[in-house]
Amino acid sequence: MYTLSAFEAKNAEYLAKLKQVAGLSILPFPEPLITRARQAAAEVMEEYAASDATTQKVYASIQQFRTQAKPWSTITERRFYDDLEAL
Repeated sequence: MYTLSAFEAKNAEYLAKLKQVAGLSILPFPEPLITRARQAAAEVMEEYAASDATTQKVYASIQQFRTQAKPWSTITERRFYDDLEAL
């Protein structure tokens, strides 16, 4: 958890610095790129997971966690960050 928090803190710090660069536009990645990257990552992970029983078990556990955690994060973390923009 510390590592994730450290990355978030540094990302926020350096984003603020980048925003101060004259003429620099900071844009999100285009949705088609994100979609294709997700598809490619899923393909690689599924191929890797199929390589042995232990990896398959770990991958299935990760997928189950994601499915279970998403509704919670939608009403907590995502809502929290969305509400920050309204302040």
